[in-house]
Order: sequence, then structure tokens, then C-alpha cells
Amino acid sequence: MMASSKQQQQQQLSQKDALKPVLPQHGMLFQEHIPSAVLCKPKLLPLKSFTLERLELLQRDAEETVKRLQLEETGGGPGDGRFTSGGSALQTVESRMASRRLRDQRPVSDSSDSDNNESADAEQPATPVQCSVKLCHAASVGRGPYNKLLLCQRHLAPDIAKVRQLRASVLERAVAAIASAEAVRPKQLRLATELQQLTDVFDELHSALDSWQERLTAPVKAQHDALVESLQIASECRAFQRDLAAADAAGDLTKVFELANSVDPLLPNPDAEAGADVAESSAAAAPAVDVDASGSLRNLLVPVDSELTHLTGLLEGSRERAARDPSCYAEFAGCLEGFEAAPVWLAVCCNTAGFGASPDRQRLMKGGATPLPRQMLFVSFDADERLDYMAAVSLDGRLRLRLHSGGGVDFQLGVSGLHCDDGRQLLYICLTPEGVCVTNLAGAVQQKITPASLGLISQPPAAGAAAAAAAASNAANFRFSGPAGTPDKLFVNCYRQRTVLVVGKEDLALHAKLSLGPGSSTFDGGLAVTNAVGSGSCGTAADDPSQRQQRQHSLLLACDWAAKSVHRVCPASGRLLSPPLCAPPVMEAPLGIAVDCRRGVAFVSDYRKASVRVLLLEGGSGGGSGRDWQPQLAGPPFANPAGLAVAETGDGGATLFVADSGRKCIVTYSLL
Repeated sequence: MMASSKQQQQQQLSQKDALKPVLPQHGMLFQEHIPSAVLCKPKLLPLKSFTLERLELLQRDAEETVKRLQLEETGGGPGDGRFTSGGSALQTVESRMASRRLRDQRPVSDSSDSDNNESADAEQPATPVQCSVKLCHAASVGRGPYNKLLLCQRHLAPDIAKVRQLRASVLERAVAAIASAEAVRPKQLRLATELQQLTDVFDELHSALDSWQERLTAPVKAQHDALVESLQIASECRAFQRDLAAADAAGDLTKVFELANSVDPLLPNPDAEAGADVAESSAAAAPAVDVDASGSLRNLLVPVDSELTHLTGLLEGSRERAARDPSCYAEFAGCLEGFEAAPVWLAVCCNTAGFGASPDRQRLMKGGATPLPRQMLFVSFDADERLDYMAAVSLDGRLRLRLHSGGGVDFQLGVSGLHCDDGRQLLYICLTPEGVCVTNLAGAVQQKITPASLGLISQPPAAGAAAAAAAASNAANFRFSGPAGTPDKLFVNCYRQRTVLVVGKEDLALHAKLSLGPGSSTFDGGLAVTNAVGSGSCGTAADDPSQRQQRQHSLLLACDWAAKSVHRVCPASGRLLSPPLCAPPVMEAPLGIAVDCRRGVAFVSDYRKASVRVLLLEGGSGGGSGRDWQPQLAGPPFANPAGLAVAETGDGGATLFVADSGRKCIVTYSLL
């Protein structure tokens, strides 16, 4: 009995000190019915620690407390059947919280609606909740579309106003972006065209280089191959000599025959000069290369690299030039007034040496008593005025002389263009029915350029009124206007044929015809040449070495009255470049044009719009599109601007002259 009681006490103590098993309430349990060596099989038991159990209990208590408080605020209580630990009350709260999360995820309503719609679209909580703004105890009426918080009526209105303000600001910027995109669309298309043309030009250049490489290397390779062949024959002959000596020493005539028979076809004709060396005779038969072809190509790389560097610099600097204000280019200086008729065409001469004024200071003559200023402005007048002279005016307007028709030019017929060659001291005067009269600075005719002299029309077979009428009818189809030129070429606008004639100044022969494309036959307007050094276009001396290389960059600019455009033509290739320097609707009737080479701009007069535009010559020396920047010159309003001319002043500045035929004056601008 004592032993059994002791055993019972020990069992009670061991059970008291032993850890109580913590069994989960859910999940799978594994029970050992049959003891074995493995007491616990490798299965995961959902056991939880004491700390984890306590945390879950605290969490459940907190959730139940929150749910109970929410039910009490809505008017319910624990005893109204809506709050139980595991009943339908918990499901109602959970569904209500889920619906609130869905409402929070709805997109913000459009602020353009009325305040009533915005207030209605804002979230209406199921229970009256206090405003989320600190220190505000008013009940919330909706969720703000800007800050996503539950707000009262007083704080919700500013939040909606912020959305409206943001909408208006973004919409305004979006409209501006669309307008800006539409404005740059033409420029993007022009740049795409220019990019494609650049690609085509480089493809043509690669093709031309491959062709020239083949043509240049072919003769050099032929001579090289001939010399290699002669060296091989010489090597065969040396081996023949050795083998022949061995065969002779052995007395083997059969071997001698075989050796001689094998070498004989390789040797030159027996009729050739005896004793001539084989290598020399073979080399003489090959074509000789007397030039250093590789050295010449290296010399060509120097100007090509210079040209491309110059072009790249112009392209990179176009943005800086485009950003300049019009006042940075030209500033109104004054007007030259007091003319008897309306001035139309202008030309600047920068070399008046050997010419002067008559004793009465009325006429310009060769070797006059009073010397002339170095620069003079020649002015022609409207044909309707029927004046029999053309004026020569100093740049300040103080000296005014006349070139009368007595020199062989009938100015009453009407002048349609002027060009002055500084180096030759010649004037090229376009007369409407006759052609181009080449005179000295005093107006004495030296030569004439007519459609017949250029071979455009045939000479009349016989004299008489009928022949003269036929010749006049044919000549009417080849009327000239707006001449321009370089030191060796004259460009004449044959506007009835929509072509520009290229005439050599030495032989006065027709060298080429430059087409201006299809269009109306009423084409008329002036011409200008970019970088026309020494021809009077820029007023630069003809022997200026710093400008000679730029002649190779020259482009021809032609005013097209009918097409309302200013075309760009490459004189070297005769191609009409695209896009034009200026196109509709910027100009309506372009007439006169002058180029300022130093500043990279061209000035074009619009006869109908009564304005003078400034066009950038970007994208190369005269290449590019002036449509990117086209301000009008400031100053007094024009009436009918016509001819233009630019004269360099020698101190880095220049003067622009604009013939305003409507006001019968010449407006001057200082180019900065």
C-alpha cells in the first residue's frame, strides 16, 4: 500500500511539472496508435507557440471591439441581434468595408461637370464620418477628387477648385502643344525632304567615286600587270640560260631543243631591235602613267574637306542666326528723294576709277573733270515716265549724274533690270524689246546680247517690214529681265520661257539654260547670286583673296512673280533645288532681291504686299530655307518696293537700298 501510494504521488508530481500539450483547433492531427522506433513521422503539424496564440487573441479582441463601436454609432447594440461573435453582424461589417474599398478605387469624376454632379460623384460614406482635415469637426460629405480624403462641404469646394484649375492649365498647354506641332509640321516635311536629298546626293557621290576609282586604277593596273609579266619572262629567261648551259655542257641537243622551244613563245618578236632588253621592251609596250594620280587625289581632298567644313559650320550656326532680332540686321537710315520719276531697278558699282562728272556736274562721262566716289548707285526709272536717261547717285545722295540715251541705249523703251561688273567696269542693262545692252559706266554701248545672238531665234532671211515683224514676234517670247552675275558669267531671266540663261562674259555666248520648272509664262522678277564675289552683288572687290574660294558655293536666287516664290538654282548642275527659299503665303509678288553675303541673309521686296522680307541663307552658302524666319524691315511704310541693292561700306558694315516706286524715293538701311 505504501509503495502504491508513493507511486501515485510521484505520478501526480510528474504530471504537474510536465508541459501541457498545445494542440491546434483546426487542421490535421497525427496520432500514434502503434508505438514504434520512430515516435513522430515526418509530417508538418500546425503547432503554434504560446506567443503567437496570445497575439491572435489580442487581434481578435481588437477587431470585435471596433466592430461593436461601429454598430453602436449606427444605433445598434450587442442585443439587437446584429452583433454576435460569429454571426451575421460580422459578415455585414466585412461586406460594408469591401464596398468602401471598391468606392475608393473609382476614377475621379471630370471636374468640368457642375458642382452638384461633382458632389454627387464624390463618395458618400455609409455612416457620417468626421472631416479628415485636422481640427475640423464637421461631418464629411464626400471624398475629395484631388487629395482623396473624406472632406466636409467647406473643404471639399477648394479641393474641387484645384482639380478645375489643373484641368484648365493642362488643357491650355495641350492646345498650345497641338498648335506648335501644326506650326512645325511644314518645317519637318522640308527637313525630311532635305534629309532624303542629302542621302541621294551621297549615294550618287559614292557611285561616282566607284566609277572614277575604276577608271583611274585601270590604266595603272594595266601597266603594273604588264611589268609583272615582263619580270616573269625575265625570270624564265634566266632559268633558260642556266639549263641551256648545262645542256650544252652535256652535249644533249634534245634538251637544248626542248628548252628553246619552251622559251621561244615568251620572247618578243624577232623583228624587234637586236640587243633590246626584254623588260624594257615589255614596259615600252604598256601605257605610261606620267601623272601622280594619288597625289592629285590628295590635293582634291583639301578643298573637299574645306567645303564640307564650311557647310557644316553654316548648318550648326543656323539656329543662332535664326534667333536674332530683325533690328540686329537692318536699321532705318533715311530716304533719297527728289527724283523726277519712280525708281525701279538698282545696281551698285564699287569701282569707278577713270570716270567722272562733266564740268556742269550733270552727266557721267569717261575721264570727267570731277572724280567720282569709289561707289556709285545706278538707278533706272519706270518706263511709263518715258525718261531718256538713267541716274548715277552717290551713296549719300549728294551727287546725282545722268546717263543719257546718246550713248546708244534708248532708256525710253523701259529698263527691266540692271547688273554691274566691278572688275570690268561694265553695266548690263536689260531693255524690254532689245535684250541686254553691255555699256561702260558712262552708258556707251560696247556690245548687245539678243535672242538672235544667243541662237534662240533665227536671223530674218531678208529685210523688210514682214521680216522685221516676224523677228519682233519671235523676240517677244524671249524677253529678258533681272540680270545677275559672277566675275565670269551673266545670268539673265528669260521669264516668258521660265528659264535662266547662262551667258559667258568673255564670249557673250550661251553656255547653259537653267529651268525654273513648270508654271505660268508671266514669270518676272530679279535674280541674285550668293557669294558672287567681284560682280557687284555684294560690293566686294574682285581681287579679294579671302572670298575667291566662296565662288564655288554660289547659288542662284530667282524671284518668281507668278509662283509667289523665290527659287534656288544650282548653276553648276542646273538643278532647281527644293524647297524654295520662300513660298506662298509669305509673299505675293516678289520682285527685287539682294544678298548680303557676310551676314548670310537675302532681302526680297514684295511689290503687292508693300514689304521687304529678310530671308536666312542657311544650310550652306545660299542653301536652306528662308521660310523659317521672315521678318519685315522696320521704318516708314513702303508703297511699291521694287529693286534692291547692297553696298559694303568698308568698315564691316553695309547699306541696303530699296527703290520704292510708289513714293518715288530710295529708302536706305544700315546693315549691322
